[in-house]
Amino acid sequence: MKLDFNQLSYNELHNFKGGHGVLLSKIILEGDKKIMHHIIKKGCSVGQHKHIDDQEIVYVLKGIATIKDDDETYELHKDCAHICLKGHRHEIINNHEEDLEIFAIVCK
Repeated sequence: MKLDFNQLSYNELHNFKGGHGVLLSKIILEGDKKIMHHIIKKGCSVGQHKHIDDQEIVYVLKGIATIKDDDETYELHKDCAHICLKGHRHEIINNHEEDLEIFAIVCK
């Protein structure tokens, strides 16, 4: 199956997962997988959430993400990835001037 994000429109998600502000999002659901493209503006975030029955891979396309991974906090730069495994929690924050653009896959 070909997945083409260019054919989708962005949706505005407010306080996504309990985060701050608005993010622009394109989401494709394919079976038990969720494939997402998010643009997170300065000062906005994907709120802290726990992956109980699934895991998530986050890849930074543009900008710098502040990742809160369980009890650890670090920055993730362009072309770097973060994995939140089943049973763990994370949060994704844009504390920088530039938009943060990420690609994420949630799967079992």
